[in-house]
Amino acid sequence: MKQQLKVIQLMHTAFCVAVFTFAMVGLLINQSKLFFQSPNGYYERGFILTAIFSSTISNILFNSLIANIDSASDTKSKFIRYQRAFLTKCGILEAGSMVNLVVFLMHGNLYFLIFAGMPFINLVMSRPTASKVADTLSLQDTDIL
Repeated sequence: MKQQLKVIQLMHTAFCVAVFTFAMVGLLINQSKLFFQSPNGYYERGFILTAIFSSTISNILFNSLIANIDSASDTKSKFIRYQRAFLTKCGILEAGSMVNLVVFLMHGNLYFLIFAGMPFINLVMSRPTASKVADTLSLQDTDIL
């Protein structure tokens, strides 16, 4: 189980590095035309809502997938279902960040960079550890992980 936990931690790190690298590339490309202005149109406000909804929906979906795990299952099958729920959460959070980063890359408006940070911070804070996984899956012994 420790190896499987390391694998999911590596995947989490890859999600985080991808978002952070894309943000840094966007800053480097747009460094001469950066500005900070509140979006005027409905189209631009939709991207901000994407960041907010991705954070909310990822947590709701993660919790519902975890709730569907049978408590009588063995640890290995519980962990496999946890992986599925966690990767779903990471994918939704990354999508919320990336959408806003693409808009930031196109326009150079730092407002979108800030809203790309919301799902990214949620993504960073959700790093799986042995104790978090044991608490989430209601495991008795954390040494298993």
